[in-house]
Amino acid sequence: MIPPVRYTLRQLRYFVATANTGSIAAAARQIHISQPSISAAIASLEASFGIQLFLRNHASGLSLTPEGEAFLQKACSFLQQAHDLEAAMSGLSGKVTGEVHIGCMSTLYPFVGPLLHRVFQTRYPQAHLRIMTGHHRDLTEKLRRGDICAMICYDLQLDPDVDFHPCAALPPFVLVGETHPLRLRETVALREVMDQKFILLNLPVSRDYFVSIFARSHIELSNFECVDCMDTVRSLVAHGHGFSLLNVRPRNRASLDGSPLYYLRLSDDVPVLRYGLASIDNGWNNPRLTLLREICDTYLVGNEMPGTEP
Repeated sequence: MIPPVRYTLRQLRYFVATANTGSIAAAARQIHISQPSISAAIASLEASFGIQLFLRNHASGLSLTPEGEAFLQKACSFLQQAHDLEAAMSGLSGKVTGEVHIGCMSTLYPFVGPLLHRVFQTRYPQAHLRIMTGHHRDLTEKLRRGDICAMICYDLQLDPDVDFHPCAALPPFVLVGETHPLRLRETVALREVMDQKFILLNLPVSRDYFVSIFARSHIELSNFECVDCMDTVRSLVAHGHGFSLLNVRPRNRASLDGSPLYYLRLSDDVPVLRYGLASIDNGWNNPRLTLLREICDTYLVGNEMPGTEP
């Protein structure tokens, strides 16, 4: 006879969310649960196992104890097994239920996220697709912890055991504002715009890619400004503060305040990014991930990214 357990999957999820975010308040915002419920779940786990999971510091928040670190690894593994069991049983019954967690690069989500939500909910109304946004490294860590089963990302700096299923190519282009003298050109060489400051989208991995374009064109990049938001890049360029390089060309040719923007094809021989669906090598055995991949194949592979220009 299997003895009864002293904890629930919900308690484990609350604990993992708190460990990943570093505070009960942040965990509550992330998983949309009240703070008292999360506090009660953690207290129950500590009482059930007779260990202290967190060190509480009013200045720096929560940090895991050594016992908490070991418990986190076991909890993540256990939750992943629970997700796999649920997915396998959904496959046997022919129904898709419960939650499916994936990640998406913050720069890609505005274009592909809404479409994935809409199509997934239409096809599988008894299931719920949850998409976590973030940067490449953050999402890769979530993928390894089992927080997500896949991520929409670029084919940049992927670990050897991450399998990438490409959707489409995203060649870089030059972004300039209305006062730029070359704004009406269709194509431009990178050296032709170097008289202005370069506005660099300063996100992990993406930053390295854009900097590598200058190196490949044998151009020393010295006059630049770093910003961490695509809308800020577009606003600065639209108001004549410099030019930028981006890989996504929204149909909206204006910054948030309505100032015009111009997209110029880059004539330099530079590497072309691809975006797609990535998972750990053996992750494709997950039936739910197979369904998500089919949606990507139908709506994204070989097509222009939703909401963008060719």
